[in-house]
Amino acid sequence: MKELRVALIGGAGFMGKAHSLAYAHAGFLDGLDARLVREVLVDVDADAAAKAAAQLGWNRSSDNWRDVIADPAIDIVDIVTPPQMHAEIASAAMAAGKHVFCEKPITNDGQEAAELAIAAAASGVVNQVGFNYRFTPMLTHAKSMLTAGDLGRPLQLRASYLADGGFWVPDFGWRKKRSTGGSGATGDLGSHVIDMALFLCGRIKRVVALDRSYAKASEGNWGPDEVPDADVPDGGAMWIAEFANGAMGSFSASFYAAGRANAIRMEVDGSKGALQFDWNKNNEIQLAFVDDPMDKAGFRHVIAGEPSLWYPIPGLGYGYVDGSAAQLASFVRAIVAGTPTAPDFSDAAHVQEIVEAVARSAQTGGWIDIASGSEAKA
Repeated sequence: MKELRVALIGGAGFMGKAHSLAYAHAGFLDGLDARLVREVLVDVDADAAAKAAAQLGWNRSSDNWRDVIADPAIDIVDIVTPPQMHAEIASAAMAAGKHVFCEKPITNDGQEAAELAIAAAASGVVNQVGFNYRFTPMLTHAKSMLTAGDLGRPLQLRASYLADGGFWVPDFGWRKKRSTGGSGATGDLGSHVIDMALFLCGRIKRVVALDRSYAKASEGNWGPDEVPDADVPDGGAMWIAEFANGAMGSFSASFYAAGRANAIRMEVDGSKGALQFDWNKNNEIQLAFVDDPMDKAGFRHVIAGEPSLWYPIPGLGYGYVDGSAAQLASFVRAIVAGTPTAPDFSDAAHVQEIVEAVARSAQTGGWIDIASGSEAKA
């Protein structure tokens, strides 16, 4: 069995905890054929790194990511820092021959993302980006139905990621300013549903959008600012998209949606039927088919029919840590097999291209073409 030693860069925060739990659990998954060693947790604050490493089960800690990447004992570099640090760390790790897992967004700069994708392809290392929601079993089931043609030709997709944190989170930390890595509702939340939409329906050709920064929300101003603060990212956005396959899409992302707790919804209408997915009820999917008799027509609730991620029993439930473990297991299996995985840096660069197109459209008021990007890989 292959042993893989992991370095977690930026691990003293929220995502560090999520990834630490995921590595602890991923080893229990069937077919991994690897032993994962949580070797070193890195953070800029040495005391915070030491405390997090002890709490989360890492062998040691460090406050110097460059030294850790240079360590020949390290096989995997997992990056959970603020986005403005992703490119430098990922580039150094790939140059050192390390396999790289990077949280989304891969970077907040589209050109930089494209360059990272090129470097990753040339490096020969396995690379993956943390769009974890596509690994939810009922969403992968939806993907398989669409691929098999069970729902016919996709006609329309509706996607939303709504949260209410803008009302009650006292300090968004580095997320509250573009200059410190914040990407707003479009980049932080919207990128997830963009990836899910690409996963289900393929490439997006063009978008048109509106967004709002709510930069002075604390002063009671809920309309567009007369002079927007360019360093404050959007708090909410809506956009329409045209897919390469002819389907239409509508998207919404917001940090100011009262009562919505991590509310992700994805609906697809096809020529033979329709599906609905709700992350808050992520162990089920709703399906309707055109050829259902009229007296039985309508959406049916289907509970996860595949065995649980961990146990050979369907319907035992699935949560956030499960998704994090599933995506890391996909990454590790690719390392062991020497095969590509998804979503990789090229997929993430396409997502960033769309995020930036949404922002440009909101500024210009017109359609923005998506210049490049391949079909999202399964």
